[in-house]
Amino acid sequence: MPGGPEPFSYLSDPAFHLFDIDADARQLIFLQTTEQTLRQSAFLDGRTAISVDGRLHRLPLRKALDQTADTSLDPHPRFLLHTSFCGSTLLANAIQAASNVLVLREPNILVQLSNLKAARHKLSLDKAIWPTLIQLTLSQLGKTWSPGAVLVKPSNWANTLLSDVKTTDGPLSAMYMTMSEDAYLLANLRGGKERLAYSLQLMNHLLNSGLMDRSAVLEVERGQHSPIGRLLRLLSLTHRAQQHILSDQLPDAVALTLPDLQNDLRGNLLIAGDALGLTINPVWADRKLGDVSTQHAKNGSEVFSTDVEAAENRRLRNTFAADFEDLANWRDTPARDTA
Repeated sequence: MPGGPEPFSYLSDPAFHLFDIDADARQLIFLQTTEQTLRQSAFLDGRTAISVDGRLHRLPLRKALDQTADTSLDPHPRFLLHTSFCGSTLLANAIQAASNVLVLREPNILVQLSNLKAARHKLSLDKAIWPTLIQLTLSQLGKTWSPGAVLVKPSNWANTLLSDVKTTDGPLSAMYMTMSEDAYLLANLRGGKERLAYSLQLMNHLLNSGLMDRSAVLEVERGQHSPIGRLLRLLSLTHRAQQHILSDQLPDAVALTLPDLQNDLRGNLLIAGDALGLTINPVWADRKLGDVSTQHAKNGSEVFSTDVEAAENRRLRNTFAADFEDLANWRDTPARDTA
């Protein structure tokens, strides 16, 4: 780019955030941003505008891979992994509020790499490039303006990359958040059409990634179920697949749930900090966690109420009582265990 930064600047300057990849053109795409913008953005997947100049800064992938060895970056940021809708954003916000940690929430680059892998794009099958690209991505996500660490909270869509991340150089500091199956089902129903559509798209993503049992899904889709009954079964299988990825790839990792945070946010914040090797400031925690816990996790201008959520859960359970009872019977059948 004439008159623009040198390629080395893209790789070393934290103001250039690795946002996307043009796999066919073999180019990395960076957005120029600020630390404050990254700290305040609930999403880094395109839903939140983070560019300061509105430009896509492109760097040939080969040039980036050739120059990676010349950069002295942390090869691995910390990772807060999670299943869908389980409260991971609350924990991420609490960590950032009570520390000097820069939290990157749902970076788009990880979503795009997971899509390439699921589609078996030729780049993802290139054993000479793909592992180095994963390593480069981790290094880029580890860039920061200050001495503090970086914590990445990927989209759960990108959990399919976990096996690739584990094969790269450097230690993997990770924990994860999850939830019970019933809580997952209710969270989906509360979210309405948009959230349900996302979960069914995630199901297809996991199927394409080879991380979900296609025969079990087909059995449900061909079964004689009510529309809600079919939906609950598909969501149940999707939840189980998400759980399996995390527990299988991170068998020794600390795992927390939303009720853990709701019952003792400060105590579990300290547990998370210890698990990730992060320094949590207890004074900052005492001062800021009250506000964090009452803010809507992904929209700071909204107030979150556990009472309102509990009331909605009761309403949904009553409305679909027969479907939930039928689901419980289905869970207990030998065919369900086999699936």
